[in-house]
Amino acid sequence: MLLQLYSGLFLIFGLSLLSFVKGKNIAQKLLTPLGLFTLYHSFIFYLMPFLEVHFQVGRFPQYYRDQEIEIFYALFIALIYQMLVTLTVVNGKKTSFSYGALVQASKNLTLKTKLAKVLCWFFVLIGCFVMTRLALQYIGNFAYFMFNRINLLSGYGYFTKMLAYSVPLGVMLLCKKPDSSRLLSYVNLFILLLAIFVVSLLIGSRAQALFLIPYLFATWVFISGKQINTKKIVKIGGYIFLLFAFSAVLSEVRNDIKNDKMDSYTSQSGPAIEYGKSIVEELRNSFAHAELFAFSLAHGERFEFSAGYTYFAGIVSFVPRVLWAEKPVGGGPMLANIVRPGAYKLGEQEGNSSLTTGMIIESYLNFSLIGVVFVALIHGMMLSKITYFAEQVKDPLDIALFLVTTNFLAMTLVNAEFLGAFSAYLFVILPIYLIKKVKI
Repeated sequence: MLLQLYSGLFLIFGLSLLSFVKGKNIAQKLLTPLGLFTLYHSFIFYLMPFLEVHFQVGRFPQYYRDQEIEIFYALFIALIYQMLVTLTVVNGKKTSFSYGALVQASKNLTLKTKLAKVLCWFFVLIGCFVMTRLALQYIGNFAYFMFNRINLLSGYGYFTKMLAYSVPLGVMLLCKKPDSSRLLSYVNLFILLLAIFVVSLLIGSRAQALFLIPYLFATWVFISGKQINTKKIVKIGGYIFLLFAFSAVLSEVRNDIKNDKMDSYTSQSGPAIEYGKSIVEELRNSFAHAELFAFSLAHGERFEFSAGYTYFAGIVSFVPRVLWAEKPVGGGPMLANIVRPGAYKLGEQEGNSSLTTGMIIESYLNFSLIGVVFVALIHGMMLSKITYFAEQVKDPLDIALFLVTTNFLAMTLVNAEFLGAFSAYLFVILPIYLIKKVKI
């Protein structure tokens, strides 16, 4: 199909923008804020449509048969967005950084780092305790919990977000001087990984269960002081593929639990193409942004531009809904109602569904195509700022701030709803930032 040709060409052109990033080799270009953005953006908007067509697992099959022009239009706008982000970072004259600063900072254990670790442990333990206790209440009817977990977890948002403190905590635990206490640090790191993995699976969050692993791997790469080369990038790609495959298996298990079919769950093998299709189906559920954007472009009659309303929802997300019943909702519910009118109704306890937007879709839903251009420029400026910060890090606390913010700017914002992404980021980063600024 022509769409495969379109997406393939867009993928080549999008990845070619890496030539603007400074670095000794392709690996060093990729492991920068702009490089990660380029890779992740290209995966979502160019590679995913190609895979969906190949495995025939699109969210809207009719787009692949009769309306390829809408997808092409969506891909073209995504490329314009990427080019604007890239040119803005290049204009800031900072596309890469020296890894030497990270290596030195990892060895500088300060009192503020110790204080931040205590704070992170405190939040992680509270989150694990509360969420485990909630899940155990439904241990006798776990299928019901998994099927209604979104509604049952309503009101526990702050406690689920506490689990995200495992990310800066894991980074700081890994940044340890080679002394006698290093073993203790690794033991604590293993306990943290195990706790987050178990608790996250209990509440049905596969992403949360696996999220810490890439962070730890990235931290190790940055602070190891070893040459970053293409061989390491290939290994990283292999690890990511295994994580996706494992996530797909967990999804099948979760679906069987939801449908109460665990007795029939088997490990019978099938053709490799079926496993590939299963993985792509899992990816589609989280990364089918090109289709969703095309659908929004083609069905403008179903909505009115929200003029920043969904961004405002992210800013006021810290206010509990019990105190503000009419608190604004994010772009996810708006997008869900565009795709399937009535899919999300504020106040409904059952049947509500939402979709992830990402910066391009959400900027379009708020300010049309002008918003896409404007947000791209802001996005590029923020990526440039965090790249500057990478060479100013002083201790493991700074490294944690850098990695968490890089993930937020280069990856999370690309595919997530602004409300959820911003509120989760602010909830974790603000206390750590205040510790960094306090004078001890």
